[in-house]
Amino acid sequence: MARAYVRFAWEERPLFETLYGAGLDKSRYRELRRAYKPIDAFPSFVTEVCGGDAKAADALAVALVATAHGRAALLADGEYGEGPDAVRTAADRVAAATRVLIKRRKALHGKRR
Repeated sequence: MARAYVRFAWEERPLFETLYGAGLDKSRYRELRRAYKPIDAFPSFVTEVCGGDAKAADALAVALVATAHGRAALLADGEYGEGPDAVRTAADRVAAATRVLIKRRKALHGKRR
């Protein structure tokens, strides 16, 4: 999911910027609702990963979104270079960071493993 987020941000930059930067009410625009739909499944995925623990799910969701969005922003700013290699690097790095966050999710809200 994190890899797809970064790739989408690169491949559909104007739409990505509209979804996340324009401050639009996505519920009012059918095309934006449709583009945003895969993201709507994210909360249930995170809740499932956290075994139904709402506090843990919230902490993990915020960390995952921040990581994916941050990597997408760095990619857009040219931090990884340009072209397919840059996208691959950003996607690989966000996937690795996502795995670590999921594995160590209890540390995100103060619980020890």
